[in-house]
Amino acid sequence: MNDSQFDGETKNGKHTAKDPESHVQQEFLRNAPAIRNFLHSLQPEFAEAEDLFQDIFLVVTDKARHYKEGTNFLGWVFTIARFKIIERNRKSQRRQKLLSSEVAEVLLKDAPEVQSELLQIKINAMQNCMKILAPNARAIVNMRYFENLKPSEIAKKMNMEVNKIYLVLTRSRSLLRKCVSNQITGKDCEK
Repeated sequence: MNDSQFDGETKNGKHTAKDPESHVQQEFLRNAPAIRNFLHSLQPEFAEAEDLFQDIFLVVTDKARHYKEGTNFLGWVFTIARFKIIERNRKSQRRQKLLSSEVAEVLLKDAPEVQSELLQIKINAMQNCMKILAPNARAIVNMRYFENLKPSEIAKKMNMEVNKIYLVLTRSRSLLRKCVSNQITGKDCEK
């Protein structure tokens, strides 16, 4: 076997370039908050959006060799998401809960350029707004949305009642939503 049979490897097995699958997976995870925000903005149900997130990760990994490094990664992922949403709409028995294919196509037409900029603004605002949460609330939000722990798991870790976790999450989401909105519109964001 020769070197051309192994992308990114030399005869001694050392990597000379990143494996395409590994590269797009790292980019995907680095951009996970933006991708999740994009999907949640288009899918009314949390579980549906999360399932879609996982499906898109698999498709992106599968199509890694088609991605050209240095181009708009989020645009590429959003295009894949667009087709996945349309595919799911066609297959779903719960069409009334999802956007129609036509509406999804219209919303996603300019998504790669517009959405990636808007999502970056929202991500920056969210990072600033997380600082105004009380330390316990910040920890609970991080465990729920960044570590993907269930409220019952968080309650055990924090030695709190699960109802209290739900209350903290509800109040934190409300505060963060208001703060992000204020930051985007240029208003002051205080507790």
